[in-house]
Amino acid sequence: MTCKHTTSTAGTHYGYVGPVSLPQYQNPAAHGGVTYTETCNDCGATRRVNSTGRHREVGRWVARACATVVAIALSACTTLAPGARDVRMVTDPGSVVNCVPVGSVYVPYNPVPTNLIGLEANQAVGLGANTVLVTSSFPSLQGVAYRCGS
Repeated sequence: MTCKHTTSTAGTHYGYVGPVSLPQYQNPAAHGGVTYTETCNDCGATRRVNSTGRHREVGRWVARACATVVAIALSACTTLAPGARDVRMVTDPGSVVNCVPVGSVYVPYNPVPTNLIGLEANQAVGLGANTVLVTSSFPSLQGVAYRCGS
């Protein structure tokens, strides 16, 4: 049985960090306000939301099991750049509030089994980042690269 995600609770609000939905569903009028995470009270799935108060952009629901998917994806066959294994992948905007954004990362959907996380980490290293806030994981992998710490 699938959850209808009818009930959710809003998490902490952060400054706008980037689009949260696929390009064809983005609402530019909702960009620039706040970003927050909603959690389904029934199944625990989460989604990110951009809001300016009047306009909203809603991301996809992501099940709690996605952390396992990230760990498995790291083991696929992709040559990693030096330092790519040290890049942290996060989904909580609170993890990057004291970090400096250095660019965007994007790995297009590929039906052939590929280490998308590894490819994204390689891009992050190329930008001088050590953390990626993953903003979308399906069908393509995209996020905002940050330099955290000293």
